[in-house]
Amino acid sequence: MLEFCRAAFTGSFLRGRRAIIGYAILGALLFVAFLAASFPYGDTLTSILAPYKLKVVYQSQHMSAPIGAALINVRLISTADPSGQTLVQSSEVRLAPTIGSLFFGRPGLNVRADLYGGTVSASVHRKGAMVDLSFAIRSVNLEDSDPLHELGALMSGHISGAGSAEISDDEIAQDTGQLALSTDDLSVNVMSGFPPIRLGALTGNVRLFDGTLKISGVEGHGADVNLKADGTVELAQNVADSPIDLKVFLDPTPEGRARLRLFLGFLPHPPGSEPYLVHGRLAAPSIS
Repeated sequence: MLEFCRAAFTGSFLRGRRAIIGYAILGALLFVAFLAASFPYGDTLTSILAPYKLKVVYQSQHMSAPIGAALINVRLISTADPSGQTLVQSSEVRLAPTIGSLFFGRPGLNVRADLYGGTVSASVHRKGAMVDLSFAIRSVNLEDSDPLHELGALMSGHISGAGSAEISDDEIAQDTGQLALSTDDLSVNVMSGFPPIRLGALTGNVRLFDGTLKISGVEGHGADVNLKADGTVELAQNVADSPIDLKVFLDPTPEGRARLRLFLGFLPHPPGSEPYLVHGRLAAPSIS
């Protein structure tokens, strides 16, 4: 009888302890859900973007499972431009607060945006006068990219990549970052009136330091040419005015030589072991 009572008491105690643990977990989840529901997504996003004279406007907002919010028909605009021209547009951007934002008041968001047929995800944290950013790009359609159109770049294909950056409120020279990228079915219209150059699968790395983008290890293998390139872009306040200095090696395929015969004839010298030098403004470079 004593053993029976002891077993019954032990079973009841264990069930009670499990119930307490269950209630505690449920309470913690409800507490986090409450914090997430009342989280100031708009204010946090504004505080992160405002120093860079950027602003997000959107049509509507609703909660997004499991924790966070979704913004519908989102536009990123420059507050320095009186016309309010759209820089980037997305049909939906999903936001979730970082742990530091929920419990310690440190501005930070996890962001996932539908962008030009692909997705961009990022984790953004503000640290004093700096923004710490890590991001991934998946299958973004270059042909639909408004920023590329603004620079006059005519491209098709899809780009993916991943990287990180630390961005200053004040000086471009203080910014640092790195990006590894790859493309699928990349084609580039270099000159009006000529067929696009099919570069196919291209990979490369970009590093930002002291206001300069260092481009290295770029290799492309396409139906028209095999390509290698490296060089620098010195970032200006107006990106289109940034000085560019690239070395590009081209090795056309037999099909590419036939298809691009007229274009290759306009180049300063025939493709071979000597590189082409691309320099001048990013928006209107020259080739030598």
